[in-house]
Amino acid sequence: MRICSAGALLAVFLCLLASSAAFAQESTYAKDGFYVGGSLTYGGLSGDFDGNHVLTDSGGILLTQQYLLLPDFKNSTGFGLIFGYRRGWYAGEITYQQSRPDWSMRSSVGSLSTTGTATLAFLNFNYKVYFNQLSRLQPYAFIGPSVCFLTIDDGSTDDDGHVGDGRLTGFGGNVGVGLAYYINDRICLSGDVSYRDVFFDSYEGVAGSGHLPGGYTDGSESDSRIFGSGLACAISITYTF
Repeated sequence: MRICSAGALLAVFLCLLASSAAFAQESTYAKDGFYVGGSLTYGGLSGDFDGNHVLTDSGGILLTQQYLLLPDFKNSTGFGLIFGYRRGWYAGEITYQQSRPDWSMRSSVGSLSTTGTATLAFLNFNYKVYFNQLSRLQPYAFIGPSVCFLTIDDGSTDDDGHVGDGRLTGFGGNVGVGLAYYINDRICLSGDVSYRDVFFDSYEGVAGSGHLPGGYTDGSESDSRIFGSGLACAISITYTF
C-alpha cells in the first residue's frame, strides 16, 4: 500500500512534466512574479496513528524506557502561509501549514491521559502547473516533497513516571489539484485538495531523543519508521508583487 502511494506520486509527477508544455499559453490574467498569501486549511493524519499503538525506545541509548503515544487524530482546521514565484504556466511554491488537532487513545499508558491536543505542521515545497491561462478561472495541479513536525502535548512518559511532550519529525510528499480565480492580475483566490504521505524517522520524548527503528508495545507490528497519511483541503488568497 505504501509502495503504491509512492508510485502514484511519481506517476503524477511524470505526467505533469510531460503535459506542461502543452499548456504554455501566455496569460493576460495572471502577473508573473513573486507572491505571498495565507490560507485556511482542514485535514488530519492517519496511517499508524490509530490510537492503538505506543512507540517505545528500543535503541538501548536511554537509561530508562520511554513511551510515545501514537494517537488517533481528529480532522481539524488550521492556517497556512504561502510564498511563491509564478512564471507563465508554472510556479514554485513554499507553504507552511499548521493545525491543532484533538487526539485520543484506546487505552491508557502509565499516568498519561487518553485524550489531548497536538500541533501538526507541514513545510511543503511544491511544483505547480496551471492548465488554462486564457481565463480568470485556472485549474492547476501540484506535487512536491514535505517535512512534517508533530508535537503531541503530554504524549510521552517513562518508567520513572515523568510526563512531557512527544515529538516526531518526518519527510514525505504531497500531490493535489485545485482551482484558481484571478480577481485581477495580482490578487488570486484558490481552493485545492491534496493527499500526503509522511515517514517519521526521528523522535523526542521526556527521557531523550533518537532515530527509529522503534517498536510497538503490543508486539503486533514492527517497522523501521512510523507512517502517516491523509487528505488536506485549503482555501487561499495570494498577492503578486
